Amino acid sequence: MLSMIGGLLLSMCAAPAFGQIETAQKVMPGLNGRPLLISNEWDQLVEPLSVFSNDNLEIFSPDFTTDDWILKNVGGFYDGKKQYVMMLTVFYKNDSSCRRTRIPDGHSNDADFLTSCAQLRYSQMEIEVDDVARTILVNECALLNKNGAVGLGLFRANSAAIPR
Repeated sequence: MLSMIGGLLLSMCAAPAFGQIETAQKVMPGLNGRPLLISNEWDQLVEPLSVFSNDNLEIFSPDFTTDDWILKNVGGFYDGKKQYVMMLTVFYKNDSSCRRTRIPDGHSNDADFLTSCAQLRYSQMEIEVDDVARTILVNECALLNKNGAVGLGLFRANSAAIPR
């Protein structure tokens, strides 16, 4: 299931083309681009936990075992809803996911799209997890450049629930 989520989440970022928006840094890149720090739900840079990896991408979450995270999300469990919000950060090890999901048919050799895919190295999305309904809803998605800043677009995600 997680093997398809990175590409699926990238394709859910609702944007017809790449935009140019420079904002705060959401990822602090490390060796070979692998994140040293990622932004959490409260825009704090924190150490990432790797939750999935393959040849093309690696998915990270903020540390959801910290007292701070648990205290901010415990209400969703005590009220019986069993829901919580968290950030996922996807590190694209190469541009194959971008080429597959963001370049329209007939434009596979378009220099503008290829350049944008070469710049895309991360996406970060806010998700709502509902353990009762067993769904994950993507609320917002940011496309991040090689420096870890929102340099390629910030989008409201297409409303879609992903069954778990």
